[in-house]
Amino acid sequence: MATHVMGGATRSVTIDAAEDYLGLHRRYALRETASFEWDDSCRNRRRLERLIVGALGGCAAEARFRGRHVWRGSTHDWSIATGLALHGTGGPEEASAYLEWLWLRTRGIFASSVWWWATSCVADQLLDHHTLDGSQVKTTIVTAIREDPAVHTRVIASEPTRT
Repeated sequence: MATHVMGGATRSVTIDAAEDYLGLHRRYALRETASFEWDDSCRNRRRLERLIVGALGGCAAEARFRGRHVWRGSTHDWSIATGLALHGTGGPEEASAYLEWLWLRTRGIFASSVWWWATSCVADQLLDHHTLDGSQVKTTIVTAIREDPAVHTRVIASEPTRT
């Protein structure tokens, strides 16, 4: 879900629940990660943020669903996010602060009632089909947001009033 919110692509999502985690998310292979070291353009920074948020999305969604963090099953996701942050920043201290901010951003995605509703719809589809490819995930998200009038009501009600 976080990958799609940030404008990224997903290869597939699978529910393969175990004691340590609730599912697996396969992202497209990372290409040219070394360019993060020398290309500090806005486009490249946005790509880096999308990849990191995508890596942390499962951890944040599972934490919201369970009401607690399950760190043991998220080691690989954090390893990917940390490696990307180290590639795209000036060193460990900056990477740590960058990861902390993107972790807050990722958790914020799932705190939104709109995105949590769409996440629930994807989960329902996964329970029916076990695995969804990227286009099925995207279609499910778009359909959930378009066709549920309660989502639009929640979004409007949660927007601050402007004076």
